[in-house]
Amino acid sequence: MKRWLSSYRVWVMFALALFALGAQAQQDKWVSIGKARMSSNSTVSFIPADTAVGTLCSVRVKVEDFKSIEIREVTVHFGNSQTMHFAMDYKISNDNFSPSINLQGKRRTVQGIDVVYSRLDPTAGVPTVDLWGNELIGALSCPR
Repeated sequence: MKRWLSSYRVWVMFALALFALGAQAQQDKWVSIGKARMSSNSTVSFIPADTAVGTLCSVRVKVEDFKSIEIREVTVHFGNSQTMHFAMDYKISNDNFSPSINLQGKRRTVQGIDVVYSRLDPTAGVPTVDLWGNELIGALSCPR
């Protein structure tokens, strides 16, 4: 009985170790990958991304130096010439992030995004938008 109990403990510890490794295998790693000053006379701006960052699973934007903007559409441009279009209605205030935009499928390099937006206070100047990407460490493909 003692031998069985000892063997059982070893298997339980092994299973817990595998579970812990699996839980840590996919970790969010958000990094700033680009920044652009939005256009003062247009409602569409392109934010280029640093392609040296690598492949990503999701992106989000952060508004800086401006009261708030409303994002209506985002088109993500990938290194393989594909694009993904997202229609949305997000209001983002200064120093805050948009919700994550999940890039389903295989991980890809992001070259940049087109943002269709409106400034909620047109007299407040021109916002700066910081583009962030999630590398999702340990994932071969992006979750759905």
